[in-house]
This record gives sequence, C-alpha cells and structure tokens, in this order.
Amino acid sequence: MRKLKSQAPAQRAPQYRNERNRRNRRKKKIVGRWMNLAIILCLGVMVFCGYQIISTYAERAAGKKINAKMEQYVQYTPTPSQEEEVQETRKPELEVDFAALQQENPDICGWIFLEGSEINYPVVQGKDNSYYLNYTASGEKNSCGAIFMDYANDRALTDPKTIFYGHRMNNGSMFAGLLEYRDQQYYEEHPYLLLAVPDQVYVLQIFAAREIEADLDNYRISFTDRDDFMADIQMLAQGSLIQTDVQVSKDEQVVMLSTCVRGNHAKRFAVLAKLVPYENYHFD
Repeated sequence: MRKLKSQAPAQRAPQYRNERNRRNRRKKKIVGRWMNLAIILCLGVMVFCGYQIISTYAERAAGKKINAKMEQYVQYTPTPSQEEEVQETRKPELEVDFAALQQENPDICGWIFLEGSEINYPVVQGKDNSYYLNYTASGEKNSCGAIFMDYANDRALTDPKTIFYGHRMNNGSMFAGLLEYRDQQYYEEHPYLLLAVPDQVYVLQIFAAREIEADLDNYRISFTDRDDFMADIQMLAQGSLIQTDVQVSKDEQVVMLSTCVRGNHAKRFAVLAKLVPYENYHFD
C-alpha cells in the first residue's frame, strides 16, 4: 500500500498565515467595536455634563432675576462716603414695602441687606426647614432656594436666638457673601447687616464668625433659661475667625446666619450678630 506523504512545512506556511490574518481581523473588529462604544459613551457623558452645566447656570440666572424683581419693593440709602459732607449722623436707611412683597408670597417676613455684597434678599419662613432649600421667595422651584428663617422661630423676633439659612452659591449669590467674614479687614469694613421686618428695622451687629458642626446642638433655639442661652452663645463664639469688641448680655437677642461650607457636608459657616433696634445703634 502506497504511503501518503505529509505536507512539507513550505506548503503549510500559507495556510498558517491565512489563519493568523483571519484571527487578527477578528481581533481588530472586536477592538474597533469596543473603541466605538467607548467613544459613544464619552460623547454621551460630555453632552450630559454640558447640559447639566448649562441648566445649572440658567437656573441660577433665573433665581437672580426673581430676586432682582423683588428689589423694586426696597429702597436703600447707603452710608455717605467719608469724602461727602455730612450734616447729621451717618446712617444708612432701608425701607421695604412689605404689603407688596406679601402679595407675592405671604411667607415673606423680612428683608436682609449687606452693603457692598450680593446679600439683598427677602427672608421667608416656611412650615419646615426643607421647602425653601429648593424654592425661591416667590415660590418657584430653583436650586438657589431662598433665605429663610427657622420654621420654629417667632417671626416677631422675640426668641433669644433666631436662625437664618441660605445656600452658598458658586456664583456668589444667596449667603455666599457670608464667607467674607473669615477676613478681619472685611469685618472691620462691614461690621453689620440690616434686617427689616414689617414693623421695625434692625441692625445685625456682628460679634463672631466661624465654621461649626452641622449638628442639632449648634442649632438650638429653645433654652431652659437665659443662662443656658448665654452658654450656647459663648460656645458658638469660641474660635471666632474675627476679633470684635461687641458684648452680648443674657437679656439681649442674637441672630445666627448659616450657610454651607464647600466640600464638607458636616460643616457650616455661621455669622453671629446681636439684634439691635435701628434707632439704638450708634453708627460711626
């Protein structure tokens, strides 16, 4: 019987090369598909992020526009500059048409103003401390939210300690300006804010500013007595980033302004101020 000869290596080489080529083409197709998928995913992420950024800026611009509309009901006369001739005591004036504002939203209970800053807003009070985190003072849904009084505080400002909350927006709006009080010179140039309520204008005379823990102990508004209140205020004022000569007695009232700290959800930045009736404050 005739014996079959096996193929010589030279004859088998083209078959191996063809097989390798087929395998390489398959690999390239698979790699190409994955690369196309990765490109599509990256483009999708870029489009989504772009949409989010544009939406955020548009929403914040809308929030500023809403607050600017309400400013028509407010008249502010600034403190005269040092160069101007002043015949009387140098006093800024803040007049607010609360009847008109409360037609926009009956939750509006005040107006807060800090000269030379973005802080020039209505103050609202809701049924809880959540709603106005995401709704403006005119009641429109917006991530800027509103400046709001703690829901458990008395609107008439009779409590020993009243708390106002506001977001720290990246565009400098809402309570972002409070973080300027980390600087002593800024405090010396802006030692107070003005707060108007329907029957009175107050000066918020600042005496401390610092980061605090975002826990309930720091946000107490009920006290067993005035000594308990003073212990709370002294604890909050410890470690203040600014030095002041403002003294607070246990028979006086304090307003705490609270905002977020960038990148730390466990912290808040608080500015503490003594509540002084406008007519009792000695303007320089």
